[in-house]
Amino acid sequence: VHSSNYQIQSMLLCLFALLLQQAAHGSWTEMHQMTLTNLPSAPPRVGVLISAGCSMSTAVGHFLRDYITHAQIDAAWKGEELMDPRKNRFHVRAGGGEESTTAAVKAWIDDFIENNPNTFLAFKMGVSQYFDPDMQQVLKKYNAKAVLHYRANSLDRFTCMVRDCFNCGLKVPLALQRGYKVLVNHSYQGVVKEVKSISKEEQPVLVEYKDNKDQVNLDWITYRAYLPENSSNLQFTGFVGTACKEGQSHSVDEYGKPSKLCFLRRKATAQGLPGNKAWIDTSELQSFIEHVNKSVTNAVEQMNKLGQYSEPVKAEDLLAYEASSSGLQNSLDSWFNVLTRIRMPNISRKSLQDFMELSVGDHPLASQDHGIYNFDEVEQFMSSMADEKFQSMLRANDEE
Repeated sequence: VHSSNYQIQSMLLCLFALLLQQAAHGSWTEMHQMTLTNLPSAPPRVGVLISAGCSMSTAVGHFLRDYITHAQIDAAWKGEELMDPRKNRFHVRAGGGEESTTAAVKAWIDDFIENNPNTFLAFKMGVSQYFDPDMQQVLKKYNAKAVLHYRANSLDRFTCMVRDCFNCGLKVPLALQRGYKVLVNHSYQGVVKEVKSISKEEQPVLVEYKDNKDQVNLDWITYRAYLPENSSNLQFTGFVGTACKEGQSHSVDEYGKPSKLCFLRRKATAQGLPGNKAWIDTSELQSFIEHVNKSVTNAVEQMNKLGQYSEPVKAEDLLAYEASSSGLQNSLDSWFNVLTRIRMPNISRKSLQDFMELSVGDHPLASQDHGIYNFDEVEQFMSSMADEKFQSMLRANDEE
């Protein structure tokens, strides 16, 4: 014992002598800085869920929001609030238009952290938004960790995109003018009050519109052109296409006639009104599925380059518990994985399981004919494919 104490004392004396020597050579500051870099970093403050399009991000976000409340975690889920000009007031302050998104997000996060110094912030971003170089600089400032989630069933994803009209239309130069009517975030009709110059087939315009509380809003919004080929009708220009080329997959009503409900279908069905379905051109399916698989692979590769742990998470796994009690363990593992990776504080498997058990099995998976108008044709096509992955995407009956 005496020998061990003597060795420790000798090591301490040597270390003290080294510090004196460094100080004598004017290196004390360097030693101090080196010591500071080894100190524990500040607690994690920001986490991001990257959502591929039509990947059940609304349901995923509702789960996270409600779980935070249930488990009484000092955290906030803000969905896509940071990216939405209607909800992020800093969009207008930053000058409006797409080019201000990064500045507006940075300002929003700074403001949130200043006013909520102990609260963890989580929010959603699209894939292209997340990988934007300027946005990466903002997220790097907060050492934000991210997880990509995507819809693994590509048939379900394509159906969603067709019903939302995201697959339709051709990009053409846009020429909005004062007085033109436009859609605001798929929900409200607005009138253009001021116009900025066109850039990359996009056009920032100042739009006046009334929200669901009948309040008048004035926001800068960037529009992309999705118009029928050879058309000059700009009276109904917005985020999504309202017309497809003949024979292309498109949205239809319950009678098979073309529907312009698009993204608003969610509000219609919530109010008990008829929604829409997808009429799918089977010749598009195979190429779409290959494209989707490649896009997920590309996103994973980009995350690797950014030094992020890149294993993507399936949206179906996150919500499996809602369909059946047999999916509870899968959802528990997936959510614990996601929340651990974004470093949300004070989570536990027990609190996750307790929350899931409140609604386990409440939303059995529905047959795909509820959303696909020509399901028999699609089913026959998918069943004829040699690759079993196509057949595994089919769901012909409601699952109990």
